[in-house]
Amino acid sequence: MEVPGTQTLTKDAMQIMVSIRPDHCTARILSTFCLCLILFTGPGILPAGGEEKSGAVDANEDLFKGTHTFDPNRFFTKGTTGGEESGIDGWVDITVRGHRKYIQKIDPARSALIVVDLNMGKLPARESDWCQRMRRLDQAHADRWAKTMDGVVFPHVSKLLKLFREKGMPVIYLSIGGIAGDDSYPLSIVPGPKDLRVAKYSSGAFSTSTLDNLLREHGIKTLFFVGHDTPCCVSQTMAGAYDRSYQTILISDASYSSVHELHDAAVKIWSYKGFVRTTEQVLSDFPWQKWIDPGLKK
Repeated sequence: MEVPGTQTLTKDAMQIMVSIRPDHCTARILSTFCLCLILFTGPGILPAGGEEKSGAVDANEDLFKGTHTFDPNRFFTKGTTGGEESGIDGWVDITVRGHRKYIQKIDPARSALIVVDLNMGKLPARESDWCQRMRRLDQAHADRWAKTMDGVVFPHVSKLLKLFREKGMPVIYLSIGGIAGDDSYPLSIVPGPKDLRVAKYSSGAFSTSTLDNLLREHGIKTLFFVGHDTPCCVSQTMAGAYDRSYQTILISDASYSSVHELHDAAVKIWSYKGFVRTTEQVLSDFPWQKWIDPGLKK
């Protein structure tokens, strides 16, 4: 295809390349880079008979006509229009209300459960080293944390694991500093033989692990998050997913924090940014089609 307005530039650049001796490898690489730079920063590539448009694009007319979806290769395509939370009016409604009521679409076959940093040892939370360290600072604080982990979080995570495994949806365990063994988890949530384990080296998994590549290989679009600590490692990993355009869903009663108030704050933030559901909603609403904005049009 001919690029209008670049014929002279291209010929000049090609002449430079031809004049370089074959054994000058570095020079050839540099000249190739320059050629690419000329091609891609010169006049825009237009279809036959096309004309360049001048002036800024009105964001309200372009970006907010409808929603956009993506495939595992990160190609954005036009998605849906209409609905209560679609378009700029829908986004304004979310910002005023402070939380999302719906999602745009969901496919269980492209969904995965992400278990964040629950490798606290095989003992109950109340007997864990983490809890013992907390007790040195605040007995009541530690007891509240242990009671919630043992009585709420671990049982809920166990139920969610059962659902995802039975339906053949991927389960991915994240652990910081290396791959965690079976004895790093309470018996009720030990990784299964088909579950995946990923080591991360920062609070958020996407910047220091192979998680993104793994999700792409499995064609995953929607991520359900459980784990500890909600405002830190869970939220940081969700933020990485959110910025990479994964659909993020926090399961509020299958996650927790050392500080109860910070857990509540994180849940409120993700109700606004992503989507929040309880364990019971995830279990009873499967395959989750009732979560989709009822006014959306394909």
